[in-house]
Amino acid sequence: MSQLNEIERINRLLLQLASGNFSYREEVLHENNHLEGIITGINMLAEELESSTVSHDYLNSIFKGVVDMLVVLNSDNTIRQINEAVTKELGYSPEDLIGQPFVSLFSEIDPIALHTSNESLYEKGVCYNVEATFKTKEGKSIPVSFSSSLLYNNDQHINGTLYIAKNISKLKKVERDLKVINHELKTFVYKASHDLKGPIASILGLTNVAGLEIEDAADGEIRGIAKEYLGLIQDSASMMNSILLNLIDITYLKQARMKIEPIDFEDLIRSIYNSLRFVKEFQKVELRLNIQPEIQFHSDIKVVKSILQNLLENGLKYHRNEIREPWVAIDVQQTKAGVFLQVKDNGIGIPKEVQGQIFEMFFRASNKSAGTGLGLYIVKNAVEQINGNIQLFSQPSGTTFKIDLPSLIRTEVEIHPSA
Repeated sequence: MSQLNEIERINRLLLQLASGNFSYREEVLHENNHLEGIITGINMLAEELESSTVSHDYLNSIFKGVVDMLVVLNSDNTIRQINEAVTKELGYSPEDLIGQPFVSLFSEIDPIALHTSNESLYEKGVCYNVEATFKTKEGKSIPVSFSSSLLYNNDQHINGTLYIAKNISKLKKVERDLKVINHELKTFVYKASHDLKGPIASILGLTNVAGLEIEDAADGEIRGIAKEYLGLIQDSASMMNSILLNLIDITYLKQARMKIEPIDFEDLIRSIYNSLRFVKEFQKVELRLNIQPEIQFHSDIKVVKSILQNLLENGLKYHRNEIREPWVAIDVQQTKAGVFLQVKDNGIGIPKEVQGQIFEMFFRASNKSAGTGLGLYIVKNAVEQINGNIQLFSQPSGTTFKIDLPSLIRTEVEIHPSA
């Protein structure tokens, strides 16, 4: 074949490529000359172009088909490309946004959140689940959660950023509804508990008066039967009262704003101990106190009282009848962060197989338990409310709770080792 014909074939092949027809090929005649070699090379280039174009079209179809909003930025943070979801969710056309700064999409900008997300993006190459607010073309605000990833060129230099944003309006509405429902439920429990306290106190008072009247009755048999029934009424009313007090404690822990004040542990523990005189066999159990003098500790007294009252009450209730000297020992020591509390008893202990469940709501560790199953649940919630931690150690010869509580007002204290 003449060189003229080979040059024409080369020109025809180049024109086809220039027009975008990457599937066109010229036949290679396998003649051993440099022009046939050029045709072979251009054919190979056409194959590469066709392959890369198919790949590009495939990726483009994925980009357009993603249901979440996709925004590609240039290295100067101007918008390079958007997908159809951006148009659907926000109302912008590509012409509205391409070339515009990315921040123009935001309705409200949280500088701290944006700075934190950018730090993560440039340190790790990706950033996940940052909440922000986009604005639609009509000016409406839409809450979104976006993740981002750096884009690199063939030389591994950053040449842009990909943002994937999800409209979380429905999720936010569910969150708001749940908060309203939760608030209403807490308010109902709190008010109902307080409303029922009065009638229960009246029942307890009337049964006490009736018990005194029965003591003066002439018929001993009737007196005995009446006292038995009154005792059952008192027990039931006392149980209801305990449940209500526990519910009040729970609602306080969940929704009340804490009142920070200095805590006098000696006065607080003595007050709690005296309030528990109604517990059966109260006098049998000795209270042993070891409180470091001049402790500096600030917290919410109701929260700290909930912790100590429930642990002390458990120690009194679940003593062992077969031992001569049942006791509950409370140790309070200053730490650099706050205080260390230890509440220890020589009672019946908590079986090892249920120790992982004792802080659950309504869980009772013993068949002997006549409580509400809320005491230790309240303790755990109270400790967590003030960012403390609690540990349990128990065996058949007794139980120990170790608690670290941070002071909610930090003061410089000098720590002396315990003697």
